[in-house]
Amino acid sequence: MSFFRPIKPIFIVVLALCFLCGCFRSREAERTRAVQTILDALSQEELATLDSFFRTLMGESQGGYVLYGQKPVCVEAFPLREEGSIFLARPVHIFSTKLKPGALLWKRLHLNQYCQNYALCVSDQPIFDKWSEIAFINKKAFVRTVDAHALLFRYILGPKATALHILDQITNATPFYTTLQNNQCLVGILLGYGAQNALMEFRSEAIDQTAMKPSFGFQTLEEEASWLASRVTLFTQPNQAQPPIPLFACYEEQETRPLVQEYEKAQRIIAEHLHSPFFLENILSKIFETKLTLKTSRPSKPLFPERASCIRAVAEGIWHCIDQTDETYLAAFYSGMQAAEQGQSPLSEADYRHLVQSYLQNTTIADTRQHVAYETGLLTWAHFKQGNQFYSYEEIRNALIAIQAASSEKQPLSSEADELLTHLHLLIYSEKANI
Repeated sequence: MSFFRPIKPIFIVVLALCFLCGCFRSREAERTRAVQTILDALSQEELATLDSFFRTLMGESQGGYVLYGQKPVCVEAFPLREEGSIFLARPVHIFSTKLKPGALLWKRLHLNQYCQNYALCVSDQPIFDKWSEIAFINKKAFVRTVDAHALLFRYILGPKATALHILDQITNATPFYTTLQNNQCLVGILLGYGAQNALMEFRSEAIDQTAMKPSFGFQTLEEEASWLASRVTLFTQPNQAQPPIPLFACYEEQETRPLVQEYEKAQRIIAEHLHSPFFLENILSKIFETKLTLKTSRPSKPLFPERASCIRAVAEGIWHCIDQTDETYLAAFYSGMQAAEQGQSPLSEADYRHLVQSYLQNTTIADTRQHVAYETGLLTWAHFKQGNQFYSYEEIRNALIAIQAASSEKQPLSSEADELLTHLHLLIYSEKANI
C-alpha cells in the first residue's frame, strides 16, 4: 500500500490539469460556435461589406501588418456623416467610404468580445469633430511594445499607466489618439515606427510648431532643426508590391533596418491572402484564431435600395454641401450644378482649395462668395451626377427646392440618409475605378 501513496498527489494534479484543459477546449469550442453562428446569419450583402472592408484595411492600409506581422496598431478613420463637399471624390473620401460600412457592421455585431489576441475597435467618441476612428490592434505586440518603453509611457501618461490599462481604454472605444493624449512620440512607437525614429520625429515637429528652447547640445533651434533634417530620410519601398509598407520618417538605420525586414516578410504573406479566393474566410479565421467557414468564397457587391429614398438622401447630402442659404448664394450654387450637368469640369483640387482659402480670408467680397458657391455646386454635382442611373438632375433639384422651402435652418443629416449616401458613393467609386 505504501508504494501508491507518493504518487497520489501527482495523480490529483494530472486530473486537475486534464479538467482545466477540458474547460479551456470547451470555452474555445463555445466561442467558435458563437462566431460561426453570427457569420451564418449574415446576408450576402453584409458578407460583401466585410469583404470590402478587410480588403481595404489589409490591402490599402497597414492592417495586414498587424494581423500577419508585429505592428502593434493600425489606425484609420471615416466621416460620421456624409456632409460637405470638400472631400467628395478625393482619395481620402474614396478610401474612408470603403472602410465605413464594414466598420459599422463589425461594431454592430459586437464581434470584438470573441477576439483574444486581436481587437478591431470603432470609437464611440468622434475625432476631429466629425470623424470616427478605427483601431486594429495586435494585443501581444501592443503590450510588448508598451512594456519595452514603460518609463516613457508613464512619464507622459502618468505613473499608473500600464500596457493593459492603455489597451483596455482603447478596446473600450476610447479613441487611440485621445488615450495617448495626442502625443506623437507615443503614437509613432505604437504605430511601429521605432522608438528612436518616433522620438526624433516628435522633436522635429515640435520645433516647427511651437516656440521652445533648443535641446541639450544645441545653441539655437535652427541648429537643432538642421541637425535633425540632415539625419532624416522618408522610407520608400524599392518596389511597388502591395500592400504598401508603412511610411515613416527614418533617423536611426540600425533601428529601421530590422523593422523594414519584418514588414517585407509580412508583406509577402499579406499579398498571398489578398489573391486568395477564400480571402475573407482566411482573415476572419486568423482574427478569431479558429477555423471558420462562409457561405461563399467571394461575396457579391451590395445592391442599392429603391429610387425615392435615394433621391431624398442625395438631396439631403447636397443640402449639407451648401455653405449658406441666402438666395444669392443658392442661385450661384444651382448654376454650378447645372454647369456640371451640361458637362463643365470643376476646378482642380489645388485651385478649389486656393479659392476657398481666399474666400475665408475675406468673406465680405460678394463676387468671391458667389464664385465659391458656383464652384462648390459644380464640384458637388460633378460627383453626384455619376450616380444618375438612380436619379435625375431634375428630381434632385426639385427635392432640394422642397427641402429649402420646408426649413431655412439645416437639420442634421439623418442616419438613414447617411447610410444611403455611403452605399451610393461605394457604387459610384466601384463603377469608376472597378473597385
